[in-house]
Amino acid sequence: MTARRRAPTTVTLLTVAVAVLIILSAMQLYVARRASHESVTISSVLLLGLATWVGWALAAPVILALGRRFDFRRGHRWTSAAVHAGFFVACYVPIMALVLFAGNAVWGDGRGIPFAAIVQQVFASTRLQLGLLIYVVVFGLGRAMSIWDALRERELQASRLEAQAAEARLQALAARLHPHFLFNTLHAIGALVDEDPPRARAMMAQLGELLRDVLAEPATQDISLREEIVLLRRYLDVEQIRFADRLRVEQVVPLELLAARVPRFLLQPLAENALRHGIAPRARGGVLRITARQSNGSLRLSVWNDGVPLTAERPERLGLATTRERLATRYGQAANLQLRSADGGVEAVIDLPLEVTAE
Repeated sequence: MTARRRAPTTVTLLTVAVAVLIILSAMQLYVARRASHESVTISSVLLLGLATWVGWALAAPVILALGRRFDFRRGHRWTSAAVHAGFFVACYVPIMALVLFAGNAVWGDGRGIPFAAIVQQVFASTRLQLGLLIYVVVFGLGRAMSIWDALRERELQASRLEAQAAEARLQALAARLHPHFLFNTLHAIGALVDEDPPRARAMMAQLGELLRDVLAEPATQDISLREEIVLLRRYLDVEQIRFADRLRVEQVVPLELLAARVPRFLLQPLAENALRHGIAPRARGGVLRITARQSNGSLRLSVWNDGVPLTAERPERLGLATTRERLATRYGQAANLQLRSADGGVEAVIDLPLEVTAE
């Protein structure tokens, strides 16, 4: 919170504090005079309470401003001490004079106050220690607020830098996936150029449409599940040309989950891994199934295929490793990726926090 934003709150707190002090001073004076069997009225003690504290209330903003400018930092301590001592005398003397004249006006005999008595009351009484204590308290509160603001600003700056670093890392990880899938797709097209030129040309056309969406600069790293599935379907359209009738794609995504927020380009590496290492090695092809469901406040995304079984020695591919790293960077331990055998096939499962925005 900046000093400008905090100003209304500071003024309000200062006003309340002064009002409380005026009332407490008036009550103390009223009780003391009643205990001494002296005549006293509520208006008279309130007037004296007002005279006692209104001067300090007017001086407090200046004390706070001087505290920010002359804060006894190294190299300026003597200058700060001189400035604060001078202002203390400049505000303390008229404040105490006002209190004395107010007291004389209320309870005096009309003859005025001798100058010697004024000097004695101002400089040779406990009022001097009280005035110094008030000044130090106001100065200390101002320094405490300045230190608190500085700490909060450092925390906010650290949070901003951390968020920027995480965003840059996510962008770098996503950028790593783009050439990976592109090279794999171009390799597949190259294999069809001599074998089936029409299919190769169709794949190139579909790839152009896909690249227009994939390489477009996103406003954010997160998109809706609806948009993510559109990206995935464009990629699968390319692969469908290559596999022809050897690939059947199924999709089970409830409508209410289409507005869920997911990292951009999240499902494509999982689908690519399933096609390359699960379905492509089999002559008869197979089924690729994409599902989404909600469970205990989490979103579970699954990419399943009925191709080559998962083996213990099968290494983790770049697409899966990068996706796992993206999830860890974006969600920490709140998200995870598993590759496992399920229902006679292999399933890649992502669990992440469910974040839904209205569409």
